[in-house]
Amino acid sequence: GLLLCVMCRTEDKESMVRLLFQHTTTIGIRENTFKRYTLDRSVEMAETPYGRIRKKISTGYGVTRQKYEYEDLAKAAREHQVSVSQILARL
Repeated sequence: GLLLCVMCRTEDKESMVRLLFQHTTTIGIRENTFKRYTLDRSVEMAETPYGRIRKKISTGYGVTRQKYEYEDLAKAAREHQVSVSQILARL
């Protein structure tokens, strides 16, 4: 047997059920509902020696996490001919 798991939004459930029956040989589908908890998110622009780089900040439930936007880091690395890890080491 094979177990196929599909995650979708509640409003897409009927479409997913229809697709599963149309495109598989199954005769039954089990449904589980999950709740997702997320941190609040914001984006700030950080002035760095390599230019402005977006910093994503997530907060909530007693935690704060910060992460620089990879595409901004990669662009700065190309422009300054250094590695992303070299840029991160200086931030």
